[in-house]
Amino acid sequence: MDTIPNNWQLIKIKYLFDEFFGGSWGFDPVSSQITGLVKVIRVSEFEMNTLGLKDKISTLRSLDLDESSPKLVRKNDLILEKSGGGEKTAVGRVILIDKDIKFPTVNSNFTNLCRPNNLVDPRFLVFSLNELYMRGVTKKNIKQTTGIQNLDIQGFTNEKIFIPPLKEQALISRYLDKKNQIINSLLEKLEKKIKLLKEQKIVIINQLVTKGLDPNVEMKDSGNEWIGEIPKHWKSSKLKFVSKIFGRIGYRGYTVEDIVEEDNGCITLGPGNILNSSLNLDSRTFLSWEKYYESPEIQIFNGDVIFVKTGSTIGKSCLVKNIKHQMTINPQIVVFKNLKIDPEYLFHQSICPFFQSFFKTESAGGSTPTISQEKIKDFKILIPPREEQLKLSEEINKYVEKNLSLETKFRKKIKLLQEYRQALISSVVTGKIRITEVMF
Repeated sequence: MDTIPNNWQLIKIKYLFDEFFGGSWGFDPVSSQITGLVKVIRVSEFEMNTLGLKDKISTLRSLDLDESSPKLVRKNDLILEKSGGGEKTAVGRVILIDKDIKFPTVNSNFTNLCRPNNLVDPRFLVFSLNELYMRGVTKKNIKQTTGIQNLDIQGFTNEKIFIPPLKEQALISRYLDKKNQIINSLLEKLEKKIKLLKEQKIVIINQLVTKGLDPNVEMKDSGNEWIGEIPKHWKSSKLKFVSKIFGRIGYRGYTVEDIVEEDNGCITLGPGNILNSSLNLDSRTFLSWEKYYESPEIQIFNGDVIFVKTGSTIGKSCLVKNIKHQMTINPQIVVFKNLKIDPEYLFHQSICPFFQSFFKTESAGGSTPTISQEKIKDFKILIPPREEQLKLSEEINKYVEKNLSLETKFRKKIKLLQEYRQALISSVVTGKIRITEVMF
């Protein structure tokens, strides 16, 4: 057991709450005094940098509530994420309700409402419980079933945390809030630099693929307001005249029965496999070999260009290169093959505003936008002479490499700051670093 200061205690989490609500609320509409849209809070919907509540709560639900119900969220309550799935799950994290909200409750399917007792400063408790999460203690109490992670509440509340006297808790909270504010400010500046780098990259690429390398070349009107003038010796065409487009349509579709284990099929690419305009295989779904060989025209090889044609990330694209696996595509993706222009040059055009504008103007559908292969075939592209295409791709790649190097540098700084914050919180809430007034 870790050594702690003499006046600190090691206490089970369950003894630090007066009330701990979870499960179905079971409100009785007959005795209710609140009817209509109610703010419904969930931890995963909030920025974790501050461990507090965002100013705006977007999730509303029509509920009948009793205004006097103890299950309405109050200031200084804690919200614990107890269930969730996907990459952004925050199971085991907590936030503090640090401001007054009129008639909020919590999503009872995913969260627990925790009301601290007089043994703890609520802000200190938030730091301590999240320290358990960061240190991996919470993870051992998480069980996964069918893609959903569920927190074993009994196991979690039986974990122990260090509790100093109340005055010292408040001092620690003030100190960590101050440090957290400084770290968050630095993180925000780094994130802004990364955003600016990405914006600059698109501007430079757009300039090169529409104007070329020679600033003194004679220009002509492209006939497209998004592009403006282009070099006089360039041509414009449609995608269908420079490539073949294939998608998983008709009999090529598949069902969940065609999804297999890793060793029994090929990778099937979806929108999630395109990250920052590059192929990312961290998350993989495998399709049976039978379905793979059934449709050779949508088998993926180096030099192919793939696009998202359906979904919230419609228009995302990627040049396939350096692959070591047999792959195909799911119905949300289309692939361009048999290219008569440089694949890299086509890809670079695909991420530019003038090309992306086609997706915005030609797509159909409400919550799930989509665009047909026929419409994509008619997208207009620019075609410089072959040698110029290669030179442009070379120059763009040099710039992208420098841009990525700077972004990587900033991301390393972000990681170091996050690691420093984690180490600082851990040291302070476990008594390894004692906080005094002179440290402010």
